Amino acid sequence: MPLSRPEVKASRWRIGGGFGLGLTRIEGGFSLIEAIIAIAIIGSAIIISSALLNTLVISADHLQVQEELLGEMESAVEMMRVGILPLRSGPLSIAGNSSLTPGLSLTAIVEEERMGLYRVNIRAECSFRRRRISQSLLTEIWRP
Repeated sequence: MPLSRPEVKASRWRIGGGFGLGLTRIEGGFSLIEAIIAIAIIGSAIIISSALLNTLVISADHLQVQEELLGEMESAVEMMRVGILPLRSGPLSIAGNSSLTPGLSLTAIVEEERMGLYRVNIRAECSFRRRRISQSLLTEIWRP
C-alpha cells in the first residue's frame, strides 16, 4: 500500500515584512472581512451618489419651471406694452400654458404713477411637485 503525501498549501515567503524583521507568509486573495468592507464602501458610495443625482434632477426641474414662469410674465408685459392686454389690475389669461406649469395663474397689479407712466407688478404662481412656486416681475410701461 503506497503512502500518501500530506497536502501542503502553497504559499510564498517574504523577508522583513511586518513589524518584525523575520519571515512573513503571503497568501493570495482577500479575506471575507476585506470583501465585506469593500462591498459596504461601494454600496454607501452608490447610495450617496444616487441621492445627490436625485437632488440635482429636482433642482434642474425647479429652475426650468422658474424660467418658464419668467417667460410667461415677460410675454404678458410685452402684450400690455403693445396693447393686446389692457393696462388694468386683475387676473391675466395667456394661452401658452405648457406641460411643466399646468396650474399657471398670472395676476397683474397696475398703478398709474404719472401721466401715461404705469407701474406694473405681475405675479405668476403654479404648483410643481406638490409645492407652490411664485415669482413676481415689476416694471414700468409708458403709454401716452
